[in-house]
Amino acid sequence: GLYDFVGLTAGFYCVRYGPLDPALGFLVPFSDDDPTEPSSAPLTSSDNFTLCADCTYIHSFQVATPVDLYIEKSGPASTVVGQTVTYTYTVGNLGFTAATGVTVLDDVCGAPAYVSGDTDLDGELDIDEVWTYTCNCTVTGTAPNPLVNVVEVTSIQPDLDPLDNVDTWSIDLYTAGIQVEKELVEPGDGEACIGETVYFTVTVTNNGTIP
Repeated sequence: GLYDFVGLTAGFYCVRYGPLDPALGFLVPFSDDDPTEPSSAPLTSSDNFTLCADCTYIHSFQVATPVDLYIEKSGPASTVVGQTVTYTYTVGNLGFTAATGVTVLDDVCGAPAYVSGDTDLDGELDIDEVWTYTCNCTVTGTAPNPLVNVVEVTSIQPDLDPLDNVDTWSIDLYTAGIQVEKELVEPGDGEACIGETVYFTVTVTNNGTIP
């Protein structure tokens, strides 16, 4: 896209792309030098500039076909401290074009391993593909209870709805704790002859949080 201003007098100008400008359709601004918007997600194509008398200023910007990534995460509802849990991630694209540079990151598990879904093996998440990832994580005794972690998927292209790029999963943690105590009952003096029956009391206690 181009802005071409001719014959303006010298002075300071500010021009913004707004609702009255020609619609971009499903295209979205991808990068420009708009000082009012973050460079990573320009929502408009605007520019501040100063014109000299009888000069021309051209402002150009790029547009991109957006993606609409989503991610869904699943795992066990509960586990025992010390055990290894496996999370499963499903990633899809509801946008208008294939997503490149797809990255999945979990704040507890790290970067999950890709399993399947790239049917044409081109490394791009096409709109008709659903990719699957998994990640294993050993629950330590210092983990909060419940253990809640967040996963996010991103790509190089602008995303129409980044709200569904994030998902969470919560696991209730339990502790297994068995205590065994053994006490001699007979003979009381602790001495027995060969062939004599000896009696013990064995007490088993569950000090954990699960049966």
